[in-house]
Amino acid sequence: MKKIHWGVVLAGVAVGLAALILTAMGNPAKEVIEERSWYYFPHVFTEDYAAGWYDDVEAMQDKYDTFYAGEIMSFGDMDETVEYSRELVERFFK
Repeated sequence: MKKIHWGVVLAGVAVGLAALILTAMGNPAKEVIEERSWYYFPHVFTEDYAAGWYDDVEAMQDKYDTFYAGEIMSFGDMDETVEYSRELVERFFK
């Protein structure tokens, strides 16, 4: 019996859902530029962390109307992910 990798299945669902939402908003996506799936949550390598990866990402917030949130910004803990996301909304949208 073949094992199902739910991360891949959910990634496909997420892409389809994002396409539906963008279309409903009147801004359909022409293509998916990049799609990644992680088993648990994305990790930043030690060398990148030491080189200021998080500072670099924070400096990119709101450039080109783009924002970065989710587990990568808060180490995969749900409470911290929500807390970071709320703070991001308060910082840029209030």
